[in-house]
Amino acid sequence: MNSFSEEFEIKLAKPEEWQVLEEVSKLEKEGFGESGLCSANLALLSRCGMLVLLIEKEKITGEGLFLKYFSEDSAILFSLVISSGLRRKGRALALMQTSFELLKPCGIKDLFLTVDPSNKPAMSLYSEKLNFKTIETLFDHFGPGQTRILMKKTLD
Repeated sequence: MNSFSEEFEIKLAKPEEWQVLEEVSKLEKEGFGESGLCSANLALLSRCGMLVLLIEKEKITGEGLFLKYFSEDSAILFSLVISSGLRRKGRALALMQTSFELLKPCGIKDLFLTVDPSNKPAMSLYSEKLNFKTIETLFDHFGPGQTRILMKKTLD
């Protein structure tokens, strides 16, 4: 468990922690609506990836799910959510920066993500604060009219 500050801590979730996964699933639904992940999918994905939690006063207030690409030294940020009332206060930045340090010992050199181009706060976080570079625009990525920006960061 990494203590990041007095206000919150960042730790890894375990796939057998069902109560934790239920909390994360609620956070997923808050952030992504019906597209949010259920606890069963979170258990499976956390076994083949890394589920990083942001915890404040014993409550999960943020999460990042990272999945490794097969036969490569790269991963993708599959999901990043911060509780709605706590956004734009540095929590996502802290979670991501700590996640970079957790991914490096796993042999991850490049991290990819997709983001909705209309999500200006996320675009700013990734490009300006975390130095992700735009790779390409993915038109109709999640269906007709659902464009995403593919971004990449090389972990130093």
